[in-house]
Amino acid sequence: GEGMGMGGAEPDDDDGGDRDCQLKLALQIRDVAAMINEFKVGVKSDVSACLGIPEERVHILRVAPGSVIVLLRFSAAAAAPKTPAMLVNELAAQASAPSSRLKEGMFTCQAVSVTPVPPTSQPTPKAVPPPPPPKPV
Repeated sequence: GEGMGMGGAEPDDDDGGDRDCQLKLALQIRDVAAMINEFKVGVKSDVSACLGIPEERVHILRVAPGSVIVLLRFSAAAAAPKTPAMLVNELAAQASAPSSRLKEGMFTCQAVSVTPVPPTSQPTPKAVPPPPPPKPV
């Protein structure tokens, strides 16, 4: 019962939590900086439209130079069919496809790549004994 053989659409570590990814666009940061608000609104709209999700699930954490890198966060939504991890995978697939809904976006038509940002797992602190207090001299 291995199903459709889609190559594991559901990541093993998909806990349904928020996921971040970097969307790289072939744009100049100075052009974007001059219209940063329209840019953010446009990217948010393009990304949510190409994934078929409400815009409130797409968060732009920051816009950085390097061509233009948009750090996106997909938030979890109760009862939503697609988890944030699935959205990152789908966005990445659209970015690497020669033609996709993403490539029709106002800004995302310049999409070069989408890189998933691994969830920042808090390292479990090792139980280190506190240093002894300095002895009074």
